Amino acid sequence: MQQHLRAGQLRRRVVQPGEVCDDGNADDTDMCLATCLAASCGDGAVQEGVEACDDGNQDDTDACLATCEPAKCGDGAVQAGTEECDDGNMEETDACLSSCVAAKCGDLLVQVGVEDCDDGNMDDTDACLSSCAAAKCGDGKVQAGVEQCDDGNGVEEDGCTSKCTAPKSCKELLAALPMAKSGVYSVDPDGGGGQPGFPVYCDMVTANGGWTLLEKSPFGAQTIGKALYNDLAVNAGDPTMAKHRLAKATMTALRDVSTDMRIDCRGSDYLLTAATNLFNGQGGPNTCFNWTKVLYKEAQLKGNLVLNKTICTWHIGTTEGCAGAWHIDEFAQNAYGCALANYPWKGVAITSNSADTFATDAATPDGANPVHDCHKNGASRWLMVR
Repeated sequence: MQQHLRAGQLRRRVVQPGEVCDDGNADDTDMCLATCLAASCGDGAVQEGVEACDDGNQDDTDACLATCEPAKCGDGAVQAGTEECDDGNMEETDACLSSCVAAKCGDLLVQVGVEDCDDGNMDDTDACLSSCAAAKCGDGKVQAGVEQCDDGNGVEEDGCTSKCTAPKSCKELLAALPMAKSGVYSVDPDGGGGQPGFPVYCDMVTANGGWTLLEKSPFGAQTIGKALYNDLAVNAGDPTMAKHRLAKATMTALRDVSTDMRIDCRGSDYLLTAATNLFNGQGGPNTCFNWTKVLYKEAQLKGNLVLNKTICTWHIGTTEGCAGAWHIDEFAQNAYGCALANYPWKGVAITSNSADTFATDAATPDGANPVHDCHKNGASRWLMVR
């Protein structure tokens, strides 16, 4: 019996001076450590049922936080080597994703205030660029199905307008830029089909503008219209020259994207017909007597205007010295097989050939009064399409 009591006395836990606790065991996972100190977070021992971890330090960048909880994404502390960031929230539009990965362009999540968009690809032809900026005209990237071109500048004359259109003609240019002024611009009739663009003069004033100049010739110069039957380009690359003529192939390309053709001498008189008539007379007699019937939407001579009128028109052949292409002589309306009534403008007899002759060349004699626009000193004969 005494032995039993002595044993019981041995099992008694006596807290000695200097001890916080004394549970009589060396177990560091309970409330009292083997050092007789009360278990606490940061003591380096994991208290079972109370702490998940305890690495004995205050470092929140390792696997165990200073709170004795295991580090994890969303705890607000960045675990070195494991997490890029940790802002403690599930927000995907800030600088740190809910996966504790730093937000970046290409992660399919739009970072507010930093990215316009994020489609997760490197395609610069869709609505979102690889830089996570929204595609727009002027960014230097062509957005498929939206832009015809994008050269990243605001120059209107270089073939790609500030509206990201690549005009095939001056008419298309004016449609994109209603305030465009007359001048030299680059156009590309085949729309990027293999042939490069080229400079043309755009008349943005005459008859509501949008006219592409094919040929011009000053008064007294070589007959206009030769390139309609012969490929005789003159200063084709510089529409500012006094005499300018595009190559026939170029004229053809511009004709094919046009509806109307206009011939005038920069005065009040003019001819307006379908652009498909550009090469009328081609294949006809190789002489000065090459005529066709032409339906003019509008034709004006010295103030006399007719609409939707068929007029017998003289087209130059390949021979020099003839009156120019698109020459009209009221005397000859019933000649050369046209069989049309004379005097299409006035409907009455005229006093001299030159008085009622519309010609785009200098071959017809001048001097009759009033002098026709095309025969005045300083006149410039223009053939344009729109």
